[in-house]
Amino acid sequence: MRKILTLLIIVVLLTGCGNANNSNYNDLASSLEQENTYKVKIHINFTPNILLSKYDVNVDVDGAKQGTLEHGSDGDYELCLKEGEHTLLFSK
Repeated sequence: MRKILTLLIIVVLLTGCGNANNSNYNDLASSLEQENTYKVKIHINFTPNILLSKYDVNVDVDGAKQGTLEHGSDGDYELCLKEGEHTLLFSK
C-alpha cells in the first residue's frame, strides 16, 4: 500500500478557519488565533495499482476518519488543526 500512495502535503497557515461571509467571523478568527488553530490543506496523489489487488484507502487524521479515496482517485482535504504534531494514517 505504501508504494501506491504518493503524498503531497501542502500546509497553509492561516489565522482562521471560519467563513468570511459569517457575521461572527472576526470573533471566530480571534478565538482561533488565541488557540493557535490553523487551516491545513492536504492533497493526496493516489497512483493506481494496475496488476495486483485494487482497494479503496481510508484517510484518518488523529484517529478521526476524514474520508475514503477510491482506488486510483486523488483527494483534497481541508482541516482546522491546533498547533502541534498530528498523525496522518492511510488504511484499507
